[in-house]
Amino acid sequence: RAVDTEMTKLGLRKRTVDGLRVTDAPTLDIVLEVLAGRVNTRLVAAIGATGGRGVGVTGADADVVIVRAARRYRTTNGTFADLGFVGVPKSKMSSPRLLIDLVNNGYVPIIASIGTDEKGRLYNVNADTLSADIAVRLKADQLTIAGTTRGVLDDEGNTIPVIDDCQMAALIRHRHATAGMVAKLIACQTAGRGGVGRVSIVDGRRRGALDRDAKSAMTLVTATGKNQRPSQR
Repeated sequence: RAVDTEMTKLGLRKRTVDGLRVTDAPTLDIVLEVLAGRVNTRLVAAIGATGGRGVGVTGADADVVIVRAARRYRTTNGTFADLGFVGVPKSKMSSPRLLIDLVNNGYVPIIASIGTDEKGRLYNVNADTLSADIAVRLKADQLTIAGTTRGVLDDEGNTIPVIDDCQMAALIRHRHATAGMVAKLIACQTAGRGGVGRVSIVDGRRRGALDRDAKSAMTLVTATGKNQRPSQR
């Protein structure tokens, strides 16, 4: 939303495809300034205020996220779109070493969703896509994606407590999910199929969204992927 606000100030129009921001050169400059600068620094400060030791990084640091350009993106309705400077993670070429070192030394990495290709060109990376990719590469036990709704909602606006691969695919195929939620659902599928044991979507606007008593405002995602590991929590 901070990027949206800055674009509005500058008279630029936001365009998205399946919840992914179409990123031209001016938009990329705003993404770099806002996410790698203001937002990242404020999150680091917030972590510090709670006693944590936050460290701000981007996906471009130390090969955390190597990407390829999503120039010809196949949308959920079967058409193709040029997303501009949007990157898709190339997991086999990326390295989680920096993140592992930070965590092992007691730091909390705050990662701006920006990646780089092999030639050093910068790209905007959808935050949900990036989160899922990193969770899989770190063999994470749990991934929680925070949105602006009470998890995944049905047609009547009620939270769906548990959703599986088939249900997610149906929501996307029949366009019952909003554009922003489509990106989250696809990320959840990626994480679940990649072996993350517990995947959920919560209301990021709500204090205590991760508490046990907040389950009415979250959706637990189950996957049928053969690589999925059982949660240890």
